Amino acid sequence: MEDIKDTNIDTEVVETEVDESTVETTETEDKKYLKITQEDLNAIMEKKVAQLKRVAEAEKIEAEKLAAMGEKERTNAIYEKREGAADERERMLDIREALTESGLKAHLIKRFKYSTVETIQEDIEEYKAEIKEAVSEELNKTLKGTTPKTGSGQTLAMTKDEFNKLGYKEQTKMFTENRPLYDKLIK
Repeated sequence: MEDIKDTNIDTEVVETEVDESTVETTETEDKKYLKITQEDLNAIMEKKVAQLKRVAEAEKIEAEKLAAMGEKERTNAIYEKREGAADERERMLDIREALTESGLKAHLIKRFKYSTVETIQEDIEEYKAEIKEAVSEELNKTLKGTTPKTGSGQTLAMTKDEFNKLGYKEQTKMFTENRPLYDKLIK
């Protein structure tokens, strides 16, 4: 069996796919630990390194482009980049506000990050409808089934004398299967 390492998870959130069968989570008083195989840890680290390399490469290309530009072009490019980032932050704030006004949790913002301010209400309503449909479908599955039986079908046709002649097992069976009849006959 592979070695299992304890990895301390603090506040940083790392989004990655991990085989659920090899991961075990345990909690202590003040910290949460994730037990993971070395193979899975290596795969996570490789993905993270690849992601960091892509970001570094993109930054390098951007720096080269800026270096090749003239002073005025460079200033305009930096200004446009900052303006785009500010517009993105404003758009995300508008989406967050629309989510909270619709009664949804703000952490769902990542599900709507590609929505525009104009289409967010429509996207939220569509999301709510999908959730409502899924919940109702699950509820119907849960509620579907056979109706519980209420007794063994015995009626008050049995007399007290017949009941008293029954053995202990039969009386106990009647008690569990048809409590109202049992109570009538026991009096």
